[in-house]
Amino acid sequence: MSSTAESPPSAAVAVTDGAPRGDIGLCAGISGGATLPPVEGGRPTVTRTRTEVHRWRRWLYRGRRSHRVARLLNRAQAALAAHGIGPSRIVVLEVVGRRTGRTVSLPVVVADLDGEGYLVSMLGEDTNWVRNVRAAHGRAVLRHRGRREVVLEEVDPDRRAPVLRRYLDRAQGARAHFPIDCGAPLEEFEGIAPHYPVFRITAPSPTASPSEAPPS
Repeated sequence: MSSTAESPPSAAVAVTDGAPRGDIGLCAGISGGATLPPVEGGRPTVTRTRTEVHRWRRWLYRGRRSHRVARLLNRAQAALAAHGIGPSRIVVLEVVGRRTGRTVSLPVVVADLDGEGYLVSMLGEDTNWVRNVRAAHGRAVLRHRGRREVVLEEVDPDRRAPVLRRYLDRAQGARAHFPIDCGAPLEEFEGIAPHYPVFRITAPSPTASPSEAPPS
């Protein structure tokens, strides 16, 4: 079935973004919750399944913008993550809108690497939350059962590659928006790094003045 801007592509499988189960959840392009269609000899067609799932996820963010279905799914996931339901790597990012002054919330995946946590913009530079974080000088709040004030420090492009690879390993839903596979060589991640903002999660300075503190 062909897809249009008005109707989503048909999905051959039901996919969840829960914790990976076994090896297939790590850099396999599908989650442990997928049901794979059989082919000759009883072996699953992983490539076909991955293509269908990626088409669906790209449709949710066609034009690299979250559309109505994506916004509804994000609100539901944010509500669960804020109450600590689901994997701890899925958190709610809260940042003050640069134009409205109101707090904007969305679910994000934390990529853990070498004892540090990172946020990645899966849709690249042209996203509201990236602009808002920059305008707020990195001041933000992360929620997962509790509330944590943070400062997000943008990572230089020449240091992003290992984080991007780890992010794709952790964020299965983001893989459809990257031009390379999560198992690609590090050199390929270096090539796309300038197009995908990465932020390191840090604690606010204890000496920060009230006007410099993260928003509540």
